[in-house]
Formats: sequence, C-alpha cells, structure tokens
Amino acid sequence: MHQGPVRHNAPGTRASYCTRGPCIIMHQGPVLHTAPGAHASYCTRDTCFILHQGPVRHNAPGTRASYCTRGLCVILHQGPVLHTAPGARAIYCTRGPCVTLHQGPVRHTAPGTRASYCTRGLCVILHQGPVRHNAPGTRASYCTRDTCVIMHQGPVRHNAPGTRASQCTRDPCFILHQGPVLHTAPGARASHCTWDTCFILHPGPVRHTAPGTCASQCTRDPCVTMHQGPVRHTAPGARASYCTRGQCVIMHQGPVRHNAPGTRASYCTRGPCFILHQGPVLDTAPGARASHCTRGPCITLHLGHVLHIAPGARASYYTRGPCVTLHLGHVRHTAPGARASYCTRGPCFILHQGPVLHTAPAARAS
Repeated sequence: MHQGPVRHNAPGTRASYCTRGPCIIMHQGPVLHTAPGAHASYCTRDTCFILHQGPVRHNAPGTRASYCTRGLCVILHQGPVLHTAPGARAIYCTRGPCVTLHQGPVRHTAPGTRASYCTRGLCVILHQGPVRHNAPGTRASYCTRDTCVIMHQGPVRHNAPGTRASQCTRDPCFILHQGPVLHTAPGARASHCTWDTCFILHPGPVRHTAPGTCASQCTRDPCVTMHQGPVRHTAPGARASYCTRGQCVIMHQGPVRHNAPGTRASYCTRGPCFILHQGPVLDTAPGARASHCTRGPCITLHLGHVLHIAPGARASYYTRGPCVTLHLGHVRHTAPGARASYCTRGPCFILHQGPVLHTAPAARAS
C-alpha cells in the first residue's frame, strides 16, 4: 500500500492484482478487453471477469456477469444458457463442461436432474431420479474424471457392503458405512481414499503409521495421525502428524529438531516448514516468531527486520520468487512509495494512490 503510482498497469488505477499476465481492474471507465460498459475485470491469463451493465458478447445475450479463466466463462444472466441446457440460469465453465443451475433437465447425465457440475468429463448431479452411472437408488453423484460421489439409498457395490456414501476421485472412494472397511483396517468406520491410502476414523489402531492412532488421513504415502502415542516418523512426543509426501505437520509437546529449537508446531509440504515457536527462526531472520515455508522462502512474523526484501519490514510471504511485504519502509522491488506488494512469480498486487499504466484508463482498483 503505497503513495506513489504503479507504472506497471494503467493510468488512473489505484490497485492492481497481477499473477502473470492480465490484472484485476476495478475502474470507472469501460474495459476495452472484453465488453463495453463493464465496471470490473478480472483476468488470469487470457479471459476476464466482467461485472458490466451491457451484455457479454462472448457467451450469451442477456448475461450480466462473466468469469473466464482460460476459455469458458461463468455466466450470471437473465436469458438461457445456450451452451448447456435450455432454461439454465447460471453456468460455470473451466475448460470443457459447465456448472448449470437451471430450470429444466440436464440432458448430459440423467433425466430429472436439476444441477450439473462438470470439470472435464463427468458431472455433479443433484436430481430427482436415479443416477444410472453408478448404482441404483442413488440420489446425488459427483464425478471428476472417472468415479463419482454417491449419496444413495442402496449399497455401494464399488467398495464394501453396507456402505452408505462413496466419494471417489480416481480410484479409491470415501466410505461412510455401517460395516468395516476391508481396504485399510478392520473396525474402521469411515475411509477417505484419494489414490492409494485412506482416511480412517476407527475404534482400533491404524497399523499403517503408528500404534495407538485414532485417525489417519493419507493422500499418497504419509498420513495424518491423531493418536495417543508418539509419532516415530518426525519427533518424539508428537500428538498429531500431517504428511503429504515426505514431511509432516507436527503438533507435539517436545521440540521439532528439523527446523529450530523451541518450536511447538511444524508444517512441511516438501522442503521447508511452518514454525510456531518460542525462539528465533534461524532460517529467515533473527527474532522471528512464525515462519511458513513451502519450498524456498518463508512467511515471517518477527520482531526484527527482514533482510531479504526491505529494511523495516514486518511480514513477508514467499512462494518462489517475489514476496508480500507489510513493512514500514519502501518496497524497492515494485514501485517507490509502495507500502504493500504481493508477488507470486512475476507481477504484483499493488494498493496505491497513483495510476496503473497497464490495463484501462480511469481504472480505480485492480
């Protein structure tokens, strides 16, 4: 948040959010990129989010709002959506299929359906009739690519007898059942599987991670373990561990030897870790109190300065390259006089007083 202008975007603008190419523009004038009369435009790479007064010529007549990521668009309109089904009122499209909140049936999946959410191939169906795709007696189905979420009356023949609900992404499935889950551990009551492993709420122990565990959530290899005993994978005395592939979130009693002494909690995805500690974080800056790292840089809520970006800074968020900086001094990376800057890889989020020279004239906020 700064006093000087951002020469990056467009004159007259006051705020601009850019990820790689286009920018969010909340302005006074029209957005020349998408449709005349538009008041606000959000662009990721190619297309833009338009809150306008006139129609959106890109999708369907009578539309009032359009959100586009790359190709297709979200349409909040008055007329029908010609793309999916007649009588539809709202449509959300990412690449291929679309979300349709309509009045009539969705001819794509099953008759009697009222709502359909499609990512690429399959669709979420909130319907009146049965879903012929998975099992008889089903009432709702959510499909990403191959398998589907089934909230039905009858059993799910895919996983285990006595099940009542199944959520499947690709191969395994989410099972809320009456009987045991034969896939993971006996006595289990609930199982959530993405690829290989499963989320288990059971009375007995989880043999996959550590004895005495009560709950386990696994994505690919490691597991979330809320247990009674220690987690031997990361640190002794730990009570909870969340692992994606390699490292783990540790809510423990003792210190985390991986990052810094005196730490109480650590969240790791692959390399660095989120540290809520008592002592300083040696990785970023002395006197720091909290640090969140994904791969390289880190969020630092500290007492001292962040030597990496600008003196006097109080908070810094890093993904890979640029950083969010809430500081006392200037951010020399983006614009003079700036007070706050959010960067992912290339461009930056700027709350400023001056104009943004990049996108549209008379813009006020982006």
